[in-house]
Amino acid sequence: MGFRRFDQEGAIQHVMIRSNNGELLFGDNRDHYDFLEILRRTRTRFPFGLFAFCLMDTHIHLLTQTGSIKMGQFMQFLLSQYANRFNKKYERKGHLFHRPYKTILCETEMYLYTLVTYIHLNPVKAGLAKHPKDYLWSSYHCYSQNPTATHMPNMVDTHFILQSISPDETVARRTLLAYGE
Repeated sequence: MGFRRFDQEGAIQHVMIRSNNGELLFGDNRDHYDFLEILRRTRTRFPFGLFAFCLMDTHIHLLTQTGSIKMGQFMQFLLSQYANRFNKKYERKGHLFHRPYKTILCETEMYLYTLVTYIHLNPVKAGLAKHPKDYLWSSYHCYSQNPTATHMPNMVDTHFILQSISPDETVARRTLLAYGE
């Protein structure tokens, strides 16, 4: 099955970015913070929606909504900025990311909830955490309102997902967080 990018404005897509040859994308916690800062700057420069993320050792998941800028533009900026920083820090050359990144269009609300849950459960399924709350490098904390998650708390648009579940934010959070348990 081939993967296509959907550049129509408003398209919601699950973006999967893999490392080249299974290499580690993050050598230390500073690299995670740096990626998130570059992601924040990318969103400022190329406005797009971000509903979920998870930074894994060898891959990254993003749940995005395309704005007026084509996805290829902001993904090229994001990935090249991080790869350049990573290569310089670790004195390495060559591609950090496997090309091309993959996208899957999200067309239904049920699939949207499934994707958010899948992204947040990724570290659990990989054996990196017992529960999504135990993994720092995902947007789970933005939805659970975990006070220890201070890495970019306002970067993820939780409102869009929560409002589509229930107008009562408390009910919406509880429903979403229970959906994957």
